[in-house]
Amino acid sequence: MGRLVAFVALVAMSFPRAWSAAGWTFESAQPGWTLIPADVRMIARSSERDHWRVLDPRGADLAVRVLSVVPGLRKLAVVRLDEDARVYRMVLDAGPAPADHRALIATLAKPGSVSGCVVEGSDDGVRWTMLGRGNLVRLGSDERMTRGRIEYATTAARFVRLSWPRSAGLPEFSGLEIEVVEDPARWLTVPADAQAIGGGDPAGLLVRLPAALPVRALEFPEDRPFEPAGVLVWTGAGWQPFDWRRDATGDRLVLRLERKDWTARVLRVDLERPGGTTTGIGAASALIAPRWLLVHTEVAGAHRIARATDDRGTRAMPPFEPGAPLVVAVPAGEDPAETAREELLARRGDDLDRDAVLALWDVDLPEPAPRLARVVIPPRVLAEAGGDPDRLALVAQGRLLPVMRAGVLGGPSFESQRAGPVVDDASPKRAVVDVELSTPAGAVRDLELIAARRMLDLDVTVLAERPTPPGQRPRPPARATVRWSCRARGALPVCTEHLRLRRFPWTTARLVLELAARTGEPPPSLRLRAWREDPVLLFVPPGGGSVELALFDRPVATPRLAGPAVAFEAAEADIAVGSRRTPPPSFPGGFALVVVLLLVGAVVLWIVLRNLPDRR
Repeated sequence: MGRLVAFVALVAMSFPRAWSAAGWTFESAQPGWTLIPADVRMIARSSERDHWRVLDPRGADLAVRVLSVVPGLRKLAVVRLDEDARVYRMVLDAGPAPADHRALIATLAKPGSVSGCVVEGSDDGVRWTMLGRGNLVRLGSDERMTRGRIEYATTAARFVRLSWPRSAGLPEFSGLEIEVVEDPARWLTVPADAQAIGGGDPAGLLVRLPAALPVRALEFPEDRPFEPAGVLVWTGAGWQPFDWRRDATGDRLVLRLERKDWTARVLRVDLERPGGTTTGIGAASALIAPRWLLVHTEVAGAHRIARATDDRGTRAMPPFEPGAPLVVAVPAGEDPAETAREELLARRGDDLDRDAVLALWDVDLPEPAPRLARVVIPPRVLAEAGGDPDRLALVAQGRLLPVMRAGVLGGPSFESQRAGPVVDDASPKRAVVDVELSTPAGAVRDLELIAARRMLDLDVTVLAERPTPPGQRPRPPARATVRWSCRARGALPVCTEHLRLRRFPWTTARLVLELAARTGEPPPSLRLRAWREDPVLLFVPPGGGSVELALFDRPVATPRLAGPAVAFEAAEADIAVGSRRTPPPSFPGGFALVVVLLLVGAVVLWIVLRNLPDRR
């Protein structure tokens, strides 16, 4: 019996429970180093702090390294030194990550000079192409007194060979590097959806990508021209402006984004012209930097790539040997919608605790019932949960439904309204604006203030009343402040400012804006955009019966899986907000048992008394 228990435990430990069902496959023609170009889904997953693993045909768990191009200097590894009667030839390896480079920097370790150096490039280390010529010089011990840069036309050659006359001897080098540059021609093109932002100026576009990706540039058709004035990125907590510059590339308008250490799923492009039109654009493209996965295979055959939550049980990756052969394998990806469905079906929800349910709403499913559906949690429903989505769960047939938080299938939305500041009679530099939103204040992530362009220098404070529990002292209101400065002239036809509303109450839809002008007067009118992002749940509708959304009196441990990395089509289900109802109370289990026992006892006593002999 003990051996059986030990065997079961060993099998459970060896099974890769941390693996995600989402995966790719590739063929390894021979054992060795394999470079896998990452597709969009892989790049989206690589931006998360997760691990990659490869399962080979034998079941071995192999480690994976994610590679990317970092512009700047990259160290070279020495493969070998060849020589003949006239020259020395040193073969150098730039490593497994493909990169474009335009110069070799060879720094001499000691004072001296080497003339007549030749630089060659090769993809395989066998066939060589002439790249450039130059001389190496060093004066004294200061490395700033060196000249070791040999420039050439940009190339992607992995191997670099430096040759010099044998008469110069064997110099000692303190550094051997190449200058890596980014080539936009290597960036991947990802289709994006571009839709006009309504509600007046500033006119603009919302550009939605299929995933959170390291965007380097945006492309638009030049046949529908517009003048961009600003680029912002939606962070989930509000809009963040980013530096950008415009490039003219043939028949395309390219907006090059300057930052390289961030990812974006939704971007916004504001337009320069008053009332600028974006009608008919509809489509755009995002250019993203490529990435690769590196793995050392041990056998030939079909291998499976998957994302994992940890690296337990993974074989350590051996160090990459300079000059080692490198094979490129193109991965075959699985259908992300079908993968998400399999992950959801693999989980089983717990039984529904009806005593903990405070409210129920009907979920309207499309007909016929889809294989996979998504539902957006409306702000009014989320407000009843105090803004805590963990208190909400989908239920069907008396069980909790496994769900995925699928933010990639949603995005920011806003409501817009105009407001007239009420100037304080005692101080013309102060004004108050009352705002009544259609959604709770807690749902708003970014409050955008818009006014006609003029010289502005204001202190803006946004307030919202917090509820006070019975018997406690009044709580101070929620508060957010910002200094709003604007010049009389600028790229946009209006002045704008953004306030991030954090931890604002879900119990009120009323905001109060206090404007205090440092110079001049507050603007005579304002327009507000209240931006929010509603939660999106992905689920598999049951084969029969209805689906409900339940509000619990506490967070519930419903099976929640990591959401998909890339957007896909999923049938849309709706929560019928008007169907809200309170479930009837159920008797405690102990009370019901006592009642049953009393009834049984009464029946037994009646039978006994009925059958007693009559002593009269």
